[in-house]
Amino acid sequence: MGQLYRPPFGVRDGIGLLLLAVLAQLHENELAFYENGVFLRQVTGAEMHRLVKNPGSFEIQYCKVAGVRSALFEHLMRVLLPELVSDGKPDVLDIVRPLCVFAASLPMYTQKTQRLSTTARAVRAVLTSAKEPAPLLFLELPRACGFEPFSASGRSSERERAWEFVSTLKGAYDELKTAYGKLTASIMERLATSFERPTKTRDALRTAAEPLVASINEPTLRSLCLRFLDEKLGETAWLESIGSLVCEKPPAKWLDADVDHFGEQLVHIARRFRSVESMQFPSGSERSATALRVAITRPDGSEMNKVLEFTSDDEIAVRELESQLATLLRKNQRIGLVAATRAVWKELARHEAEN
Repeated sequence: MGQLYRPPFGVRDGIGLLLLAVLAQLHENELAFYENGVFLRQVTGAEMHRLVKNPGSFEIQYCKVAGVRSALFEHLMRVLLPELVSDGKPDVLDIVRPLCVFAASLPMYTQKTQRLSTTARAVRAVLTSAKEPAPLLFLELPRACGFEPFSASGRSSERERAWEFVSTLKGAYDELKTAYGKLTASIMERLATSFERPTKTRDALRTAAEPLVASINEPTLRSLCLRFLDEKLGETAWLESIGSLVCEKPPAKWLDADVDHFGEQLVHIARRFRSVESMQFPSGSERSATALRVAITRPDGSEMNKVLEFTSDDEIAVRELESQLATLLRKNQRIGLVAATRAVWKELARHEAEN
């Protein structure tokens, strides 16, 4: 940049910036800009102003392709970015810039997750650390996909290998592109499994939550029910809101550990939801003043549970028996609780047999 201001050019400061901006615009697909050795995915007015103030920290590289590299490049354009194919002859930056912007704009989850193929992870690493366009395209990306680099003087027989590389890269590109969508789809699958609503899950959860939400006070469960009732959000936004509630972090920022944590937490929440759900009364029946659900599970997985109703008229008798049982339990809490649990189990079993 400094040479423009010296003889024989002698360009003034303001005009020099204007000329450089025009040159960058006219040859944007052939000129690669670097700031402190780092490739700039995009060059805006801000970069131009920094260049004028500190030209020594910038470098400009001219990029052209030929031979087998040119054929490879055209394959890449048509397969990866067909919407950018034009009648003009494409150049390196036509594809490098969109690829680097694509990698930089991936959700944090996709940028961090290890639940991708080895090739997709290698391609991601190369794209997010790109320093020079040509080496990225013809050296680093081929190696990430398991291929030898493509030299400028390569033989025409390498065209078939070029197609294989492009196909492999396309697979990794698609895997990165769809990773977050698969994450949100897995949230729906977890909801279907944990809440035992395998079909039309969202509709089924809304129907189940509607009669419960008014009686639930526990914050997390109530918030989840309110989300189940939300019909305004699109499906992805709806799933993201549920994931954010359960993990206290939006799914786009999840790490792999958060994915596992979501599944574990959802199981516990769904268990509480089903417990409350089991206490609901058939439509048209009167509710008692208070109801409790008793459930006992044995090590073999067998379970007894019952919803016990009582009214304010029962309160005096309940308190008397509660006091007597509390006195017994205080004598030996552990043994007392075991004995009480066994007694309740037998009563529930007897009641079930009678019915």
